Amino acid sequence: MRIDEAVKHMTKQYLGRIQESFTKDLGPQDEDEIRDYIVRNSDELARPENVDRRIDLFEVDHSERICTYFVLKTLINTPDCAISQRELTERVQEREQAKIDEADQEDALKYVESRSAEILREVLQVAYEDDQLSRDEYRLIHRLREKLGVSREQQRLIEAQLDVFPKKDGAPHTYDEINAALLFLQRRGVVFYCNHEPQGKNIVVPEELQEGIKRVLDIELSDNARQLLWKNLTKKNLKEVLRENNFPVYGNKDELVDRLMATEIRPTEGLDELMADDLYDICNSLPGVTVSGTKADKIQRIVNHFDNLLIRELDEEASQAEQYYEYFVELAERDRENLLANDVISKDLDINNAFEVATRHLFQEKFNVELLPMDGSDHPDGMAQFDDGSLFMWDNKSKADIYTFPNSHLKQFKRYIRDTTETRVSCFMIVVPEASEEAESNCIRLKHDTSHDADISIVAAEDLKWAAENWTDYTSADSFDLSVFDHTGILKRAKIQQMMDVVL
Repeated sequence: MRIDEAVKHMTKQYLGRIQESFTKDLGPQDEDEIRDYIVRNSDELARPENVDRRIDLFEVDHSERICTYFVLKTLINTPDCAISQRELTERVQEREQAKIDEADQEDALKYVESRSAEILREVLQVAYEDDQLSRDEYRLIHRLREKLGVSREQQRLIEAQLDVFPKKDGAPHTYDEINAALLFLQRRGVVFYCNHEPQGKNIVVPEELQEGIKRVLDIELSDNARQLLWKNLTKKNLKEVLRENNFPVYGNKDELVDRLMATEIRPTEGLDELMADDLYDICNSLPGVTVSGTKADKIQRIVNHFDNLLIRELDEEASQAEQYYEYFVELAERDRENLLANDVISKDLDINNAFEVATRHLFQEKFNVELLPMDGSDHPDGMAQFDDGSLFMWDNKSKADIYTFPNSHLKQFKRYIRDTTETRVSCFMIVVPEASEEAESNCIRLKHDTSHDADISIVAAEDLKWAAENWTDYTSADSFDLSVFDHTGILKRAKIQQMMDVVL
């Protein structure tokens, strides 16, 4: 979500917090004036050096500093950097508890030289005698840690063993403490509270601000993106990166990736250990990444590629249909870069089938609608039945740009509807990435040309997925009422909402 979209879902109180983070004394303004002011000044608000300047974590005490860091790290590792407040609180607490549990393991510091760990432990004990860590102490410890070859996360493990992490009693932060950190970040203009966001993901870091957040966290990539980058390297490459950084090189590929994640080797530094030919091969294996240029150029392109990917969270036991569903919008848009990088498809030819499977999963598992079998091969991609016995049909049309409803599709869909002679087709839906206004003409034409008087609707995959994930807020019924889609023309989200209000 970008800034101009995020502010649409915010009321005056929360807009005011963002505005006051970078300007003062503008006098009384109404909600729309504040919203417009933020959008007009979004470049200045999002400039990475300005984000870094606004988030001075030494303005708060040590416990709140740790809490704020973990809130930001959780957000930057959340798909789309948007999440509900409840879920954010749970994830922060889970991250902190996981670090506490890891510190209790006998081999918690297995990748740290024992003498280095002992030196840092002694220094941290002295620094935390007053329960705080000053700016000067932090800088000295940072320099010492780098000299000793200890990562920030390994330092956290030592602090947890000393019972000073996440806070003095060694317990995770509470809901109220996490809420205080969120308020601090809102007033620094980096976390937007979108209290009217329709999907309930009200805690948002807009796209433009994410680079600045990474600068504050001193990271190049989110955890998911970094892990995906390492997984895309060969086992030989992974061993070379580990060897050059004085870490063990034994184990299978997954173990090598886990080791790189634990040791927090920066992607640019790790890739710099590889030969030019290796970097060429990596670039060549990534869709859309050019192979020319200097070594530094190739490294930056590789990092940028993974930084720009959309990475969805999936359960380890997720079925193929569930994976396809998570990337439903990308399949509709034929976003091959994201689809290939995330192993959703192995070649472009897989997109159409994956899109169809994802849509069937959406109707069966999300809408809880029973699908009807279809004979032969010349038929729409899916079919279900209304309560009155009439038919609902849909067809998928993935496209890398806007769908215009060409005449060839008009003939195809007319055949599907007319071939159904025994039962009336009440609604025919076309699922697309996005539709142009001109597409509505053929919707009307198709409705007129068939004897069924079927409604012909076009819906964007993003809006259909929104309906699939939110319809239960409108009814207690076990299954979705497909008559919501009885509409001729482009069926936009606002219209779907209106129909669900009335029909469900």
